[in-house]
Amino acid sequence: MQWINKRNRKYRKKAHHLLNKFLNEGWNSSVGKYVNCDFNSLKSFNANHGIRALLYSEQNGYCCYCMRKLNLGDRRMCTIEHVMPHKVNDSDLAFYFANVPHLRKNVRALVIDNSTRRLRHAHPYPHFCAYENLVLSCSGGIYETDTPEKECLYKIHACCNNARGKKRIFPIFFYKDVNMIYERDGLITCSQKYEHTIDVLQLETENLCLFRKAWAYLLSSHSMEKIKDAMAERSLREEILMDTPLKLNEVKRLCHPLYWETLYEYRWFGLYFQRHMRQKKQ
Repeated sequence: MQWINKRNRKYRKKAHHLLNKFLNEGWNSSVGKYVNCDFNSLKSFNANHGIRALLYSEQNGYCCYCMRKLNLGDRRMCTIEHVMPHKVNDSDLAFYFANVPHLRKNVRALVIDNSTRRLRHAHPYPHFCAYENLVLSCSGGIYETDTPEKECLYKIHACCNNARGKKRIFPIFFYKDVNMIYERDGLITCSQKYEHTIDVLQLETENLCLFRKAWAYLLSSHSMEKIKDAMAERSLREEILMDTPLKLNEVKRLCHPLYWETLYEYRWFGLYFQRHMRQKKQ
């Protein structure tokens, strides 16, 4: 994972401006109450005002959990995730406020309904829309379109937002100095404290481990451009994979165009392993 800095002034200022606008537009002065001011309304508002794009830029376009490169235009793949769940109980609230200081300072558990008085001072923001509580995640699914009329879903792993649901986790991406290591066999080494979070998010599924394992070797012999070009040519995929210690069944799986396309979406790991190899040589 990579650190997500919710104290960045540029993003924070822009996000708060958008949220103030959202809450102001949700107030209906003629009836003296909020109308359709909930997460579904926020998603509609987002379509026109760019909250999703702001989060995408803040995260350099990567999923907050698995580091997959997101497609901002595909809302089925690129989803807004609540760190503190949309529906939260007192126990969850205490956990997140205790373990994530910036949530305690900038977020309040509040569901806006017909009885909610107008928020004269929006900050701290309601948790369902608070910028400090929002990140972008992949859906854990793979999409491929055969024809414009028919859409097919190929799901080769379920992780991240879909796997988590409302389960309690440590938002590791908010902790700058966490020592989490991606091993060359695709597995993850981290403090025992965070192992449950890794399990809940299903970040060690067979396919995710395979993608990371492949990237541990690919850039040592081939360029990123060549790996991208291989999406259109099976023989090139086979040539590239023959230079790795992957097993035959793993090579066959990655040669499938759907798997190779997904592998390329996880290219952050190629740069990760490349950087760590350079550090070892120093």
